[in-house]
This record gives sequence, structure tokens and C-alpha cells, in this order.
Amino acid sequence: MQTSTVRPYAESDFAQLVELLRQRAPIPGQPRVSSEMVQAALNGTSPIDGGWWAELTNLRHLVVPDNGNLAGAVAVGTSKADGAGYLLWLAADDNEVVETLVDAAVSALEGTSVQRAFSFATALDEGLEGLPVRLRPVVHQALLSRGFAGEDMWVYMRRDLTATDSMLADDDLVAAFTVSDGEDPQSWRITADGGADEGVVVIGLLPSGTGIVEWLHVDDAHRGRGLGKAVLSVGLRHLVSLGATEAILYVDHDAPETERDRAAALALYEAAGFEVVDHLHSYERPGS
Repeated sequence: MQTSTVRPYAESDFAQLVELLRQRAPIPGQPRVSSEMVQAALNGTSPIDGGWWAELTNLRHLVVPDNGNLAGAVAVGTSKADGAGYLLWLAADDNEVVETLVDAAVSALEGTSVQRAFSFATALDEGLEGLPVRLRPVVHQALLSRGFAGEDMWVYMRRDLTATDSMLADDDLVAAFTVSDGEDPQSWRITADGGADEGVVVIGLLPSGTGIVEWLHVDDAHRGRGLGKAVLSVGLRHLVSLGATEAILYVDHDAPETERDRAAALALYEAAGFEVVDHLHSYERPGS
């Protein structure tokens, strides 16, 4: 394999790129990559964080060929707003190929004000706003060894949903909450009927059919009464009624020991059966 050979992506690479992405070790809670998802990524669009993608210019895709196949690929672009360079996604697991692609990305972004990696979600996933470091350790180490500083931004959690979840919240409890449409299509806002939003959960159904807990809040004056557990139970019950068989969520984790301490939220989700899949890191290094 000529890992030193990096060239621009060509349209004739499409089938091989789809296969490359499908062959990677799956990330729990994330859908199998489809041709439509790959085409959207190549077009520079994403259903999540689409505004960030709209601010990019000079979008480029580089690949490492391997005897008629692809050994790896990387996408880079530049922000129209501040001239920052972005490594957007990278598909490879072999150490040498990954290092070759990271070096190619750094070179392609030469002259940018700052270089960032894995800063927002792509069309290849459903909300992974960072690199899952445990599941993609080779990419993580390659970035660190080239001067990128990583920051732990999100805790990514997942759990199965079963018919049992439809019984977690009994009928009397369900009656104490109001379900209304959320701000986004395929999302719902569940609020305690007491008013003043003392207990709220926003849930959604992702394109793959996976449920997501988008946001949960309990007013300070009403904490310690089990309201968070109750509203989450009603939310999971609603997801089961919509046909979801698993649920995911993201807990912001970039300032865990400040006013944004998420220890209580993590404890709540773990008590409800969610397990940590990985920590999502974003990266930055000085421009060159």
C-alpha cells in the first residue's frame, strides 16, 4: 500500500468511499452509513449543525488509494467568517494511513488562522459533535502528536428501549405531563402540568428511527423530588410509542467543575439505564 500517496477525491471513488465508511467499526447508537449520507457529506451539508457547514468554503476531500480501493479519506474546509481551517471528518483506522491523512489535512489548511478538528456533526452520523476517542484512538493520537490540543466536549450515552419502558411511567404519572410539538420536526416537548416549566424534557426521533433525549431541565426550586426521573420516564415511554428501540443523548462536558457541572445529570441518566458509549473530543492547533 502506497500510504504516502494522497490525491483529491474523484467521482469514480464514490462506491469505494461508501464501502470504506461501512467497513469501519460501528459506533453504538449510530446508523449504518448509507450512500445518501456519504453524498450529503461530499456536498457539504448535514441535517445537524447545518449552519456550521453553510459557513464553510473551499471544501476538499483527499483520499489514500490502495490497489483500486480506498485505504482512507479526509475532508477539510475553511470558515468564511474567521478564516479558520477545519478537519471535518476522517475515515481510516490503520495508523500509517491515519497519520498520512492528518498530515495531508494540515498541509491543505496551511495559512489558516487556526486549525480545528471534529468541531461539529457531519452527515455521516447523528449528532456526534466530536471524535469518540475510545472508539477512534488512532485518530486521537495522530492529532495530539501533531500539535492539536483536545478538549473533552460531550459524554455520549445510549440505552436500549423495550416494551418495559412503556410501563416505567404509569398512567397517573403520564397524566401529570403535557406532550406538545417541539421546535424541530420529529421532536416533542414534555412538560409537568404544574406550569412554569419546573420539569421539562425534549425528545426527538432521528432519521434512523433512534430516539434522542435532546434536553432535560428541572427548575431549582423543584429538585430533589424525583421530578427529573419522572419526566425522563414519560419521555422514554413516548419514544417507545413512536417505535424507537434505542435512545441516545449527549451531555455537554467541556466545563465539568464549574457552573456547568453535569454530575447530577449523568447520575440521573445512568440510574435510568443509559451507559456511556464514549467521550467526544474536539481539537485545535495554531494556524500555520
